[in-house]
Formats: sequence, structure tokens, C-alpha cells
Amino acid sequence: MDVLQHYAAFQRVQAVSLDPLGREIIGDYLVLDENSALIEAAAVLGFSRVDSAELNPYNSSSLGLGQLFRHVISQGLRSVYIALGIVSPMMGDRCLGCTGCALSGCRRKCVASHWAQLGAD
Repeated sequence: MDVLQHYAAFQRVQAVSLDPLGREIIGDYLVLDENSALIEAAAVLGFSRVDSAELNPYNSSSLGLGQLFRHVISQGLRSVYIALGIVSPMMGDRCLGCTGCALSGCRRKCVASHWAQLGAD
């Protein structure tokens, strides 16, 4: 994202989010135009966010990525690109904190609880 911002002068927006272990962090995304944004998943879920001793798929989530997604939508942007890159491989079966599940039609039991955490209807 740094390269894109440098060469294309996209606006960088920061928002409160969570790392894979639920700790509060400041995540960011780029506003590409009046209607779209780019989120780099690794900025929230990447290896730089956790120590090797903390890697545990049962204690982690990608809810922070969903929080950034929600922030983008709350700003009136309707097209969201997510650059997956290299993210921590400890997400187990929690697939994007289940925000991605709800968007793709997956019917996992955890969808409702994660949407409730995001404050979605």
C-alpha cells in the first residue's frame, strides 16, 4: 500500500481495529476514488502482528479485517478490494471473522455473533 500511496497519491485512512488475538490496533486502508477502497489484510492480520509463541488458530480471528471493511462501507465507499498477501496462517476455520462468510452466503453458526460484534443488522 505504501508504494500505491506514493505513486498514485491515494488517501490513507486509519481506523480502530483488532489484531488476530483481539488486541486493539490502528488499521488503515487506501481510498482509491470516490467509490472504492483497498484494504491490505496483512496490515491487520499479518505476521508482524503476532509473536511466534502466540500462533494458535483456536485463539485467533480475522474480525479486525471485518472491522476495517465495515469502516470503509460506513464512509460511503461501495467497492472494496482486499489484498490478501501473506497473512498469519493461524486463522483456523474462522474465515474472515465470519464477515466474509456472511457476504458469500456461508451459513456458519458463528456468523451471527461476529455480525453482532461489528454492530451490523
